[in-house]
Parts: sequence; structure tokens; C-alpha cells
Amino acid sequence: MTTLCRVLGVNRSTYYKFRNRKDSRRDVENRELRAKILALYIKSDKRLGSQKMTECLAREYRIHISCGRVYRLMKTMNLPKMSTFKPPKQKSNSNAEGGICKNLLQQQFKPEKPKMAWVCDFTYIRASSRMLRICIYKII
Repeated sequence: MTTLCRVLGVNRSTYYKFRNRKDSRRDVENRELRAKILALYIKSDKRLGSQKMTECLAREYRIHISCGRVYRLMKTMNLPKMSTFKPPKQKSNSNAEGGICKNLLQQQFKPEKPKMAWVCDFTYIRASSRMLRICIYKII
């Protein structure tokens, strides 16, 4: 051990002090808080941020801590975030003459020949900072 400490440039007493140290009261408290935060996070279906989590901790466990501390604990836990972003609504006027979408099918879902009508719908999905469009179509 003496040779290893000399090579690493660490005092032997520092190594043994680090090896034999006990967790501080704050570390133990943070570990318990992380377990409670994770339980509430799973219970809420990944929808709680630090502010709501602070309120839930106070209500469920009677733990009163700051929102900043909850934020720091949640950040160190690397919890995945549930997206609450809604894409902007696209304005369309299909009834007006010269509108964006014309109803060519006229609710006739049984065409005379196969592959006469293609029907599609699309939606937006947020991926990191971009909005991706997914289009699904069906041949009638």
C-alpha cells in the first residue's frame, strides 16, 4: 500500500481516512430522499417536475425541503422526462373553395377497383429538440 500511495502521490493516512470514513448525515438523508422521489416519480407516471415533487413530498411524507434541492437530487438521478410539449396546430380550411384539403373520397370507403384510394393521417413526435412527423397510410 505504501508503494501505491507513493506512486499516486497520496499520503497513506489520507487513503486510510477515506477508506474508513462513514457517510455524512446529509448523504444518508439524500439517499433516503432519492428513494422517495423515485417512488413518487413512478407513481405519477413520469410527469412530476421538481416543484410538484416538492409538494408531493410534503403531502405524502411530510418532508419539507426546498424546490432547488429536489431539482438537484432529480438531476443527479437522471430521470427520463415525459414530454409535455404540444406541436403548433395547423390551420386548414377544407370547406372553403381552394382550401388546403379537399374531400375527394366523399366518405365512399368501398371504391370500384382496388388501390383507387389512399387514406393517410400524420402526427408529430418530439425527438430531442426537433419535431418529427409520422405519416400512416392505408390503401383502400
